[in-house]
Amino acid sequence: MMVLLAACVFAAGSTVFLLSARRQAQGPLHYQCYETAHGWGYDILAGNKIIMHQPFIPSVPGHAGFKQQHDAAAVARFVIEKIKSGEMPAINQWELQRLGVYNTQDK
Repeated sequence: MMVLLAACVFAAGSTVFLLSARRQAQGPLHYQCYETAHGWGYDILAGNKIIMHQPFIPSVPGHAGFKQQHDAAAVARFVIEKIKSGEMPAINQWELQRLGVYNTQDK
């Protein structure tokens, strides 16, 4: 229960940070994918400033990266759309499944 509460507080704080960073940053939102030791990750940038660094698949236990670069890119684009529409940029497992980048049987 405490872990869930801590995760919610972290998500809320991250959202406030991201939205304020977006207002302060110059330039449009875009992403860059990169390879890690555990797969693929992505950064969300506003202009030249990184506002979100995601080296592993969000909402999935552990620190596994995305299997393919295009999976990381699909989630990054989805996160950018959420930010642009004023939503929290958090991703859940259902959204990952809908994007075709994660299956609960992959655990």
